Amino acid sequence: MLRLISLLILLSATVLNGQIEPHIIDGSSSRQLDIENYFISEVIDSRLVKKNIGYVFKGHTNWRAEAMLSLNISDFLINNFNTLIGDSGDPIILIVHEFSISEYIKPFEEIGTFHYHFEFAKRKKGELFSCWNIDSKSETRGLEVTKSHDKRILDELAKIALLFEKKYNEAIDVVPITLNAEPSFNYKQIPQKGLYTTFTKLGNNKPIQKDGFRLIERKNKYPKYQLRDSNRKKIKEEIIFVSDGDHLYIHSKPFCHSPFFTKALDYGRYIYFEAVFEDTYNLGAEGMKGYNRPLLGFGSGVQTLKPLILDTETGLIHILNEKNTGEILKDYPEVLANFNNSRKKVKNIRNAMLSVNDLFRQ
Repeated sequence: MLRLISLLILLSATVLNGQIEPHIIDGSSSRQLDIENYFISEVIDSRLVKKNIGYVFKGHTNWRAEAMLSLNISDFLINNFNTLIGDSGDPIILIVHEFSISEYIKPFEEIGTFHYHFEFAKRKKGELFSCWNIDSKSETRGLEVTKSHDKRILDELAKIALLFEKKYNEAIDVVPITLNAEPSFNYKQIPQKGLYTTFTKLGNNKPIQKDGFRLIERKNKYPKYQLRDSNRKKIKEEIIFVSDGDHLYIHSKPFCHSPFFTKALDYGRYIYFEAVFEDTYNLGAEGMKGYNRPLLGFGSGVQTLKPLILDTETGLIHILNEKNTGEILKDYPEVLANFNNSRKKVKNIRNAMLSVNDLFRQ
């Protein structure tokens, strides 16, 4: 058993230092629906993050990797929607506000999620008019959910096409819209108080709930927080970010199994925070699939303080170490020089990332 554990840790450490190739989504639909009253003539990409469509866990070592489409999102959606519905009828513009996938690994179970927000619109005399919005998600559970993202996305596109057909056949009140096709994350201001289910909603400052919640602190040297409603009961919706108006709190779901919120220590280009969690949990989240504490029979794991960042350009969370911190600092030579002359411990990583954020505040 000890030899197996040592092998897993060694293998995990090897992959941590390697270059992880992105996961490519290249699914194409062959299904055809009986829809003739509209087709997609244009796609407007209004996503907050355009560099990726989220993340997956790759390989035997289960290291987190960016997910990307094989085509640009406009071609991907036009090809798949118009394969489903044909190219006859009225031209409809599809505005993409969110299109992202994610994974979460629990003991003996994986959860794959597709978050999306589409807006169907018409153009009249150069102006856009909104016909219908759908902001939802599709989630499946099982094993090897990475392999099923293509199918999950294509199945959901078919459902959306049928739903809009019903709306289109009804009397739709078109509403004029002003579109920001190049949204960006405002890291100079804490988002308004509320609960946020995705990075996109956080960046767009659109909480799904503005009040009726509280954060309960589990006091320790490194505090953790639990989210509850006003009656101290668990909130069923999966919340990833919480703002109290003064601070941002981030759920541990993207980086470990143990459920808790941690408070951001610095809010800037890189949202910096620290968390203490067991190495065994980390091995499950970014190490061998399924090889977490319940399977290996670990007792209490070693509680380790880890520095983390939320990259406001990619929407991804990274557990920092000496190597990837150095990669980030390459664009900031003075900060990099100071970091290289340090012991490169957690406090040195913290100082380096706060220094980078200070550069963006100038």
